[in-house]
Amino acid sequence: MANTTDFSSARVGDRVWEVRWGWGTVVSIKTDNSYPVNVELDIGGGEFNFTFDGKFESTDLHPSLFWDKILFVVPPRPKRMVKKTLEGWVNVYPEDSPLKTFHFVKDRPHADGLAEQTRIACVHVTGEYEVEDRDDS
Repeated sequence: MANTTDFSSARVGDRVWEVRWGWGTVVSIKTDNSYPVNVELDIGGGEFNFTFDGKFESTDLHPSLFWDKILFVVPPRPKRMVKKTLEGWVNVYPEDSPLKTFHFVKDRPHADGLAEQTRIACVHVTGEYEVEDRDDS
């Protein structure tokens, strides 16, 4: 069911809300007019006329008059992901090694310095991953 605004049952004294000007009060209903709902806004400025479907002007595509204040839920800012590259060296040990560890370091000399005697390889590795960008500027 579509949400539609219908002021055909509006009565003098009803409180209404207009998206541009805020709260107002229905002051009269005219049956001989294409803009029958007359509203006096709390901000002043006289009476403003609306159609039974809440439109202010004939060019309005959507109503601007409602029975209550329209609340908009602001969605959170979308996460911005940035790509990061991981690069370094890994010391690799045999499967049956009691060490069963990997040393991951930024440069080859550091990897060589950490290597145990049972090392079988020192492999240069690179990889990409994404993380949330924390820069709010």
